Amino acid sequence: MSELHSKHEFALFYENMPKSSEHQLTFTDRDVVHRIRDVLRLHVGDTFVLFNQNVHAQMRVIALDKKSVGCEITAHTSNPRFTPRIVFGLPLLKKDDFDDALAHLGQLGINDIQLIATQKAQRSWGGQKEYERAQRILQATAEQSKHYAYPHIHAPIALELFVQQHTSSCYAFVVDGKPLHTIINSLAAHDHTATLALIVGPEGDFTSQERAVMADAAAQTVALTPTVLRSVQAATLAAGIVRSLLF
Repeated sequence: MSELHSKHEFALFYENMPKSSEHQLTFTDRDVVHRIRDVLRLHVGDTFVLFNQNVHAQMRVIALDKKSVGCEITAHTSNPRFTPRIVFGLPLLKKDDFDDALAHLGQLGINDIQLIATQKAQRSWGGQKEYERAQRILQATAEQSKHYAYPHIHAPIALELFVQQHTSSCYAFVVDGKPLHTIINSLAAHDHTATLALIVGPEGDFTSQERAVMADAAAQTVALTPTVLRSVQAATLAAGIVRSLLF
């Protein structure tokens, strides 16, 4: 955890991370060189973090020109995984709201984002193309937040399946649920070895049929505020409160 609280250091996503046995790495990819030289504006002697979803490495620039950047690898570490594991059930929101929700959930330390097909969804899932776009959003968010083990995102499943997978450990955030303060203690005492599932509804809320499905699976309904929130606001607030209680 100490690394996450150290002085600011630039981080750069890089899928093909070097092996732990390697001590130097030379970048020749035009886009990577451009980001290091012209976007991050690093110079010889400067340091940064290189990461993918599994590992991160401390890098020090030792050579730099217009076509390549040479780096010394000073440390190579597996990414820490926040516990307890939090799976967030996210409906298919409008594109801008969906992008914001992804970024916020990544920043707030959610482990998995399970997309949910709800009856009031206003669009369909864009398949592999949208998955790749979502990955880029989460990677960019990880560069900013230093949550290197950024969330895994999973293709949409039915609400019924989601709540069945998390029976007795699922909290659904709805406007007419129990006041949040009444369950704070039980949330804070959650077993760090057990998965916790959170879910918010789409714009327009869950249908009565979906409410019945959640009730059958013993999902607890919780109100975040006495007001009606937009889905992206509810997702951000719910994730932030729960992760702040549990890390």
